[in-house]
This record gives sequence, C-alpha cells and structure tokens, in this order.
Amino acid sequence: MDIETYARNHPHVASEHLPPLLIQVASQVPAGATVLDAGAGDGSVLGALDARGLLADKTVLARDLSELRVSRLPKFGTRFDAAVDNVETLSTVADESVDFFLSSQVIEHVDDAKMIDAMHRVMRPGAIAYVSTVFKRPGAWYFYRNANGERVLDPTHLREYTGDEQLLRVLQGRFVVEQNVKLPVSYPLFDVALRVVFRSDPHHWAAKKLKRYLDHVRVPVPRFLIWELVLRRVA
Repeated sequence: MDIETYARNHPHVASEHLPPLLIQVASQVPAGATVLDAGAGDGSVLGALDARGLLADKTVLARDLSELRVSRLPKFGTRFDAAVDNVETLSTVADESVDFFLSSQVIEHVDDAKMIDAMHRVMRPGAIAYVSTVFKRPGAWYFYRNANGERVLDPTHLREYTGDEQLLRVLQGRFVVEQNVKLPVSYPLFDVALRVVFRSDPHHWAAKKLKRYLDHVRVPVPRFLIWELVLRRVA
C-alpha cells in the first residue's frame, strides 16, 4: 500500500489523549526551544500537546512523508512549520537545530538505523528525544501480516521489536537512554468507525467531541506493548 492510500484510508482522528511520559518530558522543554515531530501524521499529537499549552513560545516543526497528512496539519494552526519529508533523512531540517525530538509510532515503519542517523544529525548536543514504538512479547498474535509474513499490529510495519538490544544497539554511542518504559497496548474500540465517518475531515469538531467521550472505551491487545524511550543526544 502506498503512503497516500494509507493516509487516506487511515486518518488520525484528533484526540486529547497523550502518553503520561510524553506529557512529563514535553513539560520540561523550555520556552524558545525548537520542537520537531518526525512522522507527525495529521498532527494529532502536536494538537494535543498544543491544547495543553506545551508548545507555547516554541518553534514547532512537523514533518511527514505523506502530502495528504501534511495538508491536514494547518487544522491545528498555521504557526506550525509543516513540510513533506522522510524521517530517514529529514533533509528539510538543519543540522543541530532541534531541542526536543518527538516521534510516536514511526520507527517501526522505516529503516531504524537511517532514522537514528537523521535524528542524531538534527538534534543539538544534550537535546532530548521521545520515541515510541511497538514491542512484541513471545506468543503475540494479531490478524495483520507485513511484507515479510510476520504477524503485526499494522501491515505497514517493517518490524516490531522483540528485544531491547535490537534498537538500543543502534542508539549506542550517540544517545543515552534516560527512561525505558513499556506499557500494554489497547486500542480505542470506536476508532475504526470514527475514521470511516470522518475520513474527509478527521479534525471536524464532531470527531473531536466523539473521540473525547469514546476514547476511554478500549480493547487490550495481549502480549503487545508500547515501548517508550526518552533519549539524550551526546556530543
């Protein structure tokens, strides 16, 4: 499935939900900082951060490979610097210009070594990154298969990590791991219906309102975890 077909069929419905660890880290980013969301999608994470006042007085860069998703980002306001870019290169982002790097559920879709290279290049020495991905425990099963025939949560996943060392060894020497957290996966039960109904406008006020009320109704996915890492770039 090409990136634009995927973006059209799987819009990100605006949500106020954020992982507590992301809120904690974003709350510590100082005013005047440059924030980059690499793989920003339709802007749902940035929108939720902004609604909490966590992006005030900051320069916000939003990058995504899909032209359709980037076109939806202005729904959250034109002050975001939004552009089409590949997280494996981040060619539109200057060297050592980013103070807080954010990437949520993206690295499993791409060449992780190339993405880490790009992340290291654009972050200032000492800058902080929040990266989340999928972690699969033994016996995990889901009905999708990826291109390699593996059971995955999303058919576009190139990989789902099964051991910490698979990603930590790519980070070694360039990033220090400050927090390493794994939490159970649960999906909002009504998200599929919301995506269908609001496919043409996932940021519609009615979609946001329904999402707020329905988001707490979730279905657990056994033996799959959300893996969150807080990283600091070394010199």
